Amino acid sequence: MTNMVIQSQASWGALERVEKGKRVIRLPQTSIDNDALTAWLIEAAVRYAGKPVSVPSLQSLPVLFPFNLTRPLAYVVSRSAQLSVRSEGTTSQSVTLAQTKFEE
Repeated sequence: MTNMVIQSQASWGALERVEKGKRVIRLPQTSIDNDALTAWLIEAAVRYAGKPVSVPSLQSLPVLFPFNLTRPLAYVVSRSAQLSVRSEGTTSQSVTLAQTKFEE
């Protein structure tokens, strides 16, 4: 199974097999500079985590591999209808899913 995962990642351009497949190297991350796509990826990561995620840790979440989010993350989140920023103290910010209101 491990070999299949590595092969899939190589097919996606995230890894490259070298030395006749004996070694695997990680290729440069794919930079994302679109606000809508960045917000969508952050929403997916927060849904996967199932809990609020601190803004500084977003960039290093393994679930976002192989993407590099280049936009200002707190700004992108603050402009998203699906996400919200929660401040905890003076220096800590977390991303949560926005509360949706359903009318009856």
